[in-house]
Amino acid sequence: MDEIKIIQLFPDRWQEYKELRLEALQKDPQAFGQKYEKAREFSDEYWIDHLERSRTKDKILVFFAENNRKLVGMMGAFFI
Repeated sequence: MDEIKIIQLFPDRWQEYKELRLEALQKDPQAFGQKYEKAREFSDEYWIDHLERSRTKDKILVFFAENNRKLVGMMGAFFI
């Protein structure tokens, strides 16, 4: 069985994050407080910034499940 790792992504992997997030918004929209149509319009800088802020724990935490360097899941938390 392959090993699943829980990781945080560096901003240089933003495209993988974007792809996974948009796929999740299409498959399970009720699990998110955001619409696919809006998220697909976000700029590249939005996705990069989101990962940078997550790594510095600036009111955002995002963790990913990775299997053989492929993202297979994610979870996030936002603090107000």
